[in-house]
Amino acid sequence: MEERESPYERAADDALRVLREAPPLALLAVVAALFELGLARVAWHGLPDVVDLETLRVLRDLGRFPRNLAAIAGIVGLLFALLAFLRHSGWAPIGRRLIVAAFSGVFVPSLLVATALPYASLRARLVVFSLGAANVLTTLIAVTAVRYRAPTGVRVAVGAMGATAFCSLLVVGLGLAMTAETGALGRIAALLTEHPGTSQRVLLGMRHVGEVCWMSVLVGIALAILHGAPPGRNARYLTAGALLAAVVAGAVALRLLVGHRFRLMIFGAFRFGLFLDDGSLLYALPIGVAIGAGLVGLAAKSPAVRQLAGGLLLWMAAGYAPHTPIQLLYLLFATMLVSRSAQALDPQGPWRKRHPWLSLMARTTPPRSPPTAR
Repeated sequence: MEERESPYERAADDALRVLREAPPLALLAVVAALFELGLARVAWHGLPDVVDLETLRVLRDLGRFPRNLAAIAGIVGLLFALLAFLRHSGWAPIGRRLIVAAFSGVFVPSLLVATALPYASLRARLVVFSLGAANVLTTLIAVTAVRYRAPTGVRVAVGAMGATAFCSLLVVGLGLAMTAETGALGRIAALLTEHPGTSQRVLLGMRHVGEVCWMSVLVGIALAILHGAPPGRNARYLTAGALLAAVVAGAVALRLLVGHRFRLMIFGAFRFGLFLDDGSLLYALPIGVAIGAGLVGLAAKSPAVRQLAGGLLLWMAAGYAPHTPIQLLYLLFATMLVSRSAQALDPQGPWRKRHPWLSLMARTTPPRSPPTAR
């Protein structure tokens, strides 16, 4: 006798079909973010000594369109991704989904206001609220996604995403606490200022740990994309290797062209600091790996791989410890895309057994036995 499908199984199949696809306008946001990174940050911070000021302003003005396009497309895609995360049970406990909903209610309105206002009109408090909410959401979603039964590279990447956001949150929180004068924060500030050298070393150490975690996200997702299904694996590695070599060669040429400003460009575009003084060219390796694997993934036939590649490129475009609203959008949206890719690879969900009503829904009505003859 053919076993009938339970309501939960039908709902899970529908959810998986949704999660395998990137949210609406997500790939458009990825492409716009790459143009915004090149025009508004790399060119602006790296070319002042190479081109005249008028040309530099033209490049910055050209970068406004992809930034606005990435903001609009990214907000739409992020809303769809957050609604899917909150809606589908079994992949996250109800308490965590409620917390994500609460912080989303802080971050999304702040992001909308920050997008509508000119950069000079942004209030520091609005940016701090957005920064805190984005890093808390990234940590919560990453801690949830690390439980999914996804490939090892994806699970390592989402764990590193959570560690990166948590380190950024600690550094910013302790930095703000050191400026307090009264209350509990004032006592913490007094304790930290008694030993300023130790406090600075601790903050710098946490920042460097977060930076290493940020780069490990790029490597983990890149390996998951390139080392996927066996058909075409060698071609993927060769293509990504060629793109990596091109990025490294371009970085060396740019270093020779701009000289000492190369370090300023790296910090202004990505906010790196660990190898900035002595080995700034080393950053071309993780960036090249991300660009190579990301472009290879965007050309894949599988929608799940394209979604994973979009998350990789958005994570790179966000940079480490982002502090502007558009980069915070990249950070959270990248985490959502990678989390959805891991979620789609776990049909049951690790929290299914914690929802008793789902087991009731999964029960099928037993067939009636035929009446017996009297």
